[in-house]
Amino acid sequence: MGPTSPPGARRRRNARKSTAANQLKPRTGSAFAAPTPPNPEAIPIPPPPRTPSPSRAAKSRRRQGPSRRQGPPSPTGANSPSAAAFRLRSRKSCDYLRIAEPLPLDPQTVCALTAVGKRHRFRGPWAIQDATLTLHSGTIVEVAGPDGAGKSTLLNLIAGSTDATTGKVERTHEGSEYEPQHLPSGLLLTGLTYLRNMAGEGRTRDAANARVQALAIGLDLERALQLPLAHLPKDTGHRVALARALANPTQLVVLDDPWSGLDEHSRLFLVGELAERRAAGACVVVTAESDPPAELPVDERYLVRDGIVTPTTLAAKPA
Repeated sequence: MGPTSPPGARRRRNARKSTAANQLKPRTGSAFAAPTPPNPEAIPIPPPPRTPSPSRAAKSRRRQGPSRRQGPPSPTGANSPSAAAFRLRSRKSCDYLRIAEPLPLDPQTVCALTAVGKRHRFRGPWAIQDATLTLHSGTIVEVAGPDGAGKSTLLNLIAGSTDATTGKVERTHEGSEYEPQHLPSGLLLTGLTYLRNMAGEGRTRDAANARVQALAIGLDLERALQLPLAHLPKDTGHRVALARALANPTQLVVLDDPWSGLDEHSRLFLVGELAERRAAGACVVVTAESDPPAELPVDERYLVRDGIVTPTTLAAKPA
């Protein structure tokens, strides 16, 4: 008796025999019927045009409707009736997205603040709240108020040395000079080199040297300019910062308490410099922490109390 094959081999052999037998049978049925010969008199019908299937993103947009951020699709013709209807629908459905376009500033306007607020840290107290004011060329503006009221913050916003938390600050001129109360620490340059570098913008070397010499004489800095800035005392550093702000002819000059530490000669010199800037069409903004000289031709005055900026009359002196 011969050896028997395993069951798996028998199943595979029987499957091959069954497949071969089926291939020998005649194929019948509609699926295997002979094709019908073409009719020469029949009119050929073109197949329908094939439309591309929409993508998955298009199907999702179709189910969700037009996006609020993107809005409905724009029309093809700008002057067609469908375009007019589209603009009408868009105006009615997207009124909450419409923002009033800012009006162009007057040519005489140097800086404009609209509902400006400033916080120095997240969720901190408001240093400036809802400040709205307009600065014009050819004017001297005085900012008054008690200590810690927000005068320096307002001057920083006007000069552009800090950004507003809320509101809008617009300027018609790029250049501005801001004089802080203190110089940056750690400067090893001498005062003369520092002022020459600052006054050399748009001037020749001789003109820059002449401008620095005039400022040094007027502010009593002839001997102090030979020393490094890091070794200067506080009052002398303040006068160097003041000379730096007056070195270049800009359309906006911002001075934070410029009268502090000045003698009578320097105060009169500063009054003459600011009057010349005003006559040349610049806007000068100064604070009145120290007693300003009566000779200063002030055109506008603003009072800052607890971050609130209000215009005051020139006759009313701040308390």
